[in-house]
Amino acid sequence: HESLRAQVAAVFLDDTTFTDTVANNIGCGSPEYTLPQIIEAAKLAHAHQFIERLPYGYETLIGGPGVSLTPGQRFRVALARALL
Repeated sequence: HESLRAQVAAVFLDDTTFTDTVANNIGCGSPEYTLPQIIEAAKLAHAHQFIERLPYGYETLIGGPGVSLTPGQRFRVALARALL
């Protein structure tokens, strides 16, 4: 059961994004994840293209006073977080 739990994540359509950069939203602000790892997870979640179009790419502030994402974009950020 333990090995199965380590391989499963739940992602919901209205999943939470934090008021922080896109990179920190995907990596949960953890220093253990590098930017190349975060980018690879975003590519797997099909989020990389829209992230690259944001004003500052992965360093764009989202949520709260930052850029508002569509529900589909928030889902893809949450999916990238789960994949990472």
